[in-house]
Amino acid sequence: MNKTLGIWGFGVVGISALRFFSRRQWHIQVMDNRQLSTEQQSLVNQVNATFIDQTPESIEQFFTANAYILASPGIDLRPYAQYKHKFLTELDLFGKACVQPIVAITGSVGKTTVTHLLSTLLTAQGMHTFTGGNIGTGMLDMIDHQVYYDCAVIEVSSFQLEYCKTFAPDLAIITNVYPNHLDRHGTLENYFTAKYQVAAHQGIGQQSLIPFEFRAQLPVTETVRNYFTHLPITDEQCASLSAREALFYYTDSHIMKYHNGSHTPVITRAELPTISFELNWLILCAALTILRVPLQVIAQLPDENTLPEHRLELVATIAGATFYNDSKSTLAQSTLAAIDRLKGKSIILFLGGVSKGVSRETLIQALPSDVQEVYCFGAEADQLHRWCVKYNKVAYAFTTLDDAFSTVTKKLAPQMCILFSPAGTSYDLFAHYEERGNYFKKLVTTILV
Repeated sequence: MNKTLGIWGFGVVGISALRFFSRRQWHIQVMDNRQLSTEQQSLVNQVNATFIDQTPESIEQFFTANAYILASPGIDLRPYAQYKHKFLTELDLFGKACVQPIVAITGSVGKTTVTHLLSTLLTAQGMHTFTGGNIGTGMLDMIDHQVYYDCAVIEVSSFQLEYCKTFAPDLAIITNVYPNHLDRHGTLENYFTAKYQVAAHQGIGQQSLIPFEFRAQLPVTETVRNYFTHLPITDEQCASLSAREALFYYTDSHIMKYHNGSHTPVITRAELPTISFELNWLILCAALTILRVPLQVIAQLPDENTLPEHRLELVATIAGATFYNDSKSTLAQSTLAAIDRLKGKSIILFLGGVSKGVSRETLIQALPSDVQEVYCFGAEADQLHRWCVKYNKVAYAFTTLDDAFSTVTKKLAPQMCILFSPAGTSYDLFAHYEERGNYFKKLVTTILV
């Protein structure tokens, strides 16, 4: 075996891959379009790897010189399809090397919250849980320490799944699929296909948990397939399920499970925490049931600080006005869900960021009357503002978040709810959604000074 590896991109994935392969005596070349920090260069030197600057000429040399290529998920490999046989994916490597049970969670909306809460619940149950993947911890760093863990709960993106050939978690969860990343995947069908890779390679004894509305378009499988839905179910739908299929759903008072002709209560709605959305709790209760974890563990959750930052996070109340940071919202569906959670309040909405090839006109058209004003900021502010005008929404356009925020603070009033839920990616003004959310919170703190 020619043990030469090219690592393209030296972020979380690239650094964990360098550690993983260097311990296995591979010859490694690293390529990035950024200069490495002193610490990163030292890490490269320590394992006798080499670094090259990314240029049009060096990319071609990089692909031909290495037997295998592992690219950061954010790098679009479509222009290099002739080298597809060389592609390695972090998930395929992790899946083969990890001997502990793996729960993998993907989706357009809610996957980070579900990953975080499921990991928290399993830990509360006494399990030593590794949490990583798309949320910032390199999966390959876990492999040499997996003896210390009982299971892995990982968030995975469509970019990470796109080129997978073997990855097969013990439980694969798809929270939902909405139009997203069409600038990368091209069509919604391609995007769904990438997401479905989380379950596509599963075998006997493994299970999936998927929205019921996708059942008709899924391939036949010998694995156990579970579904969930927040919509009313019919007897005909239940009767159509095979013995290898189950359905989790809400009634007025319970979460229920249908399987093999029987409807069984799982938990009462009164027992569910108020943090996060009801659909997330349907997914979480279904997952715990599949994993055979007693649902009494839910009562052990702490307060709202359980949720990760930047997800409808209450920042402060100033002069009777409340500020919410929902910077994780990069899709219309996330923003509409946040607005629904704040139903009945007088909402001032911040929209911004980049749309990723998905029009946000339908979002603005769907804004309820609770949204009193819309403050558009960033690269697409003018287009967002034009749609607001088209649908008779009071709106303003600003180049920067600072200018938009400054204008809002001049008109603060009691009962006002300022919702920072951009419904787009952060890359026009910020490096990532965390930086964007932290910047918004910093702006809020300036009012307190």
